[in-house]
Amino acid sequence: MRTVLSLEVARQLVPLYRRMSSSQLLQRVMHGQTQNANESLHSVLWSILPKTNFFGKQRVDAAVALAVGKFNQGNHHLTEVMNMLAIDVREPTLSTVQHQDDERIKKANATTQATFLVRRSRQRLHQNVIQERLEAAEGPTYGPGIMGDQ
Repeated sequence: MRTVLSLEVARQLVPLYRRMSSSQLLQRVMHGQTQNANESLHSVLWSILPKTNFFGKQRVDAAVALAVGKFNQGNHHLTEVMNMLAIDVREPTLSTVQHQDDERIKKANATTQATFLVRRSRQRLHQNVIQERLEAAEGPTYGPGIMGDQ
């Protein structure tokens, strides 16, 4: 079954499509730069509340507050929240939070090492080769001008 876009919808979508598929934007994404400065914050939020599920406003608001705190200050922000709620923060909690933050920093440092960057570049190149083979076998399904003028 095929759904045909109305002419008005196509007029609105085609410029957006062309802008989003511009070579300059695609080059940035291909080299690991993001289109969206909030992408990392969104990743933290989705680790708390998966975007595949529905949640009510109160849970979303709480998750956003936790995600922003974690994104800006690491897990240490939880101890500050606990203090504001008059919850006694003891040594096991402090050491756990410190350990989690140390591991996060160690992982972030490891991802910037040259060997990791080379490996990631090779993986990306391999994925591009696979994608090109699939596109060659399948034919064009996505690209500028595919929609045509309707």
